[in-house]
Amino acid sequence: MFDWAVEQADSGDLRDCLWSDDPERLGPPVGRPQTIWCMLANYPRRPSDPDQRQQPQPQRGLQGCLKPPGSLAGPHDALRHPVISERVDPEMELAVVIGHRSRFLTPDTALRAVAGYVGFCDVGSRDVSERDNNRMDRGKGFDTYGITGPWFVTADEIPDPHRLRIRGWVNGELRQDGSTAQMFHSVPEQLAWLTEALTLAPGDVLSTGTPPGHGVVRPGDVVRGEIEGLGVIENKVVLDD
Repeated sequence: MFDWAVEQADSGDLRDCLWSDDPERLGPPVGRPQTIWCMLANYPRRPSDPDQRQQPQPQRGLQGCLKPPGSLAGPHDALRHPVISERVDPEMELAVVIGHRSRFLTPDTALRAVAGYVGFCDVGSRDVSERDNNRMDRGKGFDTYGITGPWFVTADEIPDPHRLRIRGWVNGELRQDGSTAQMFHSVPEQLAWLTEALTLAPGDVLSTGTPPGHGVVRPGDVVRGEIEGLGVIENKVVLDD
């Protein structure tokens, strides 16, 4: 097919190489990562004045949890609301995609391991986690709880991942309006901390936490998220029965 496309390129007749541009056909742009790690409590709990986003934030210990690769969903897939949960909470986040096998990164070198960035909606069921003795594994791991996309954007296209606006809406109502400048711990700090314990492989994903303002959704709601330079995701919430 590649050779045929090269031969036909000058003719402009590439119809046999085209596919539908229906957004619902887009899958996660990260393939099948071995590891998906989601940072927790990496932003202030309350919205801050936009003029204060560049001010130093109080330092807190790093924390996070694994999310199963089976939770990944495309940027326009339905978000499946589990029957056993009443507190489904989508959180729009910047995610890092690893470019090469990495262990023992340092804050000075960590960004060299980054292939690019994607938008990531980290969904959790808080009531399920509470019933599970406050363990996040199951509450963060339901099918479609890792909505990713729409695009993978290479690192050279994002000069500073700490200056990106993040917004999230539910049914057209703006709920999140923050900036990656609000992070307590930078992307290099997170990567250095995580690779003290884990070896990250190409295609692995680190989701870096979420600004405040998110909240629960119900079946029938429409969730929309946008990160500056990375595009928009939009997902209808449906009951997973």
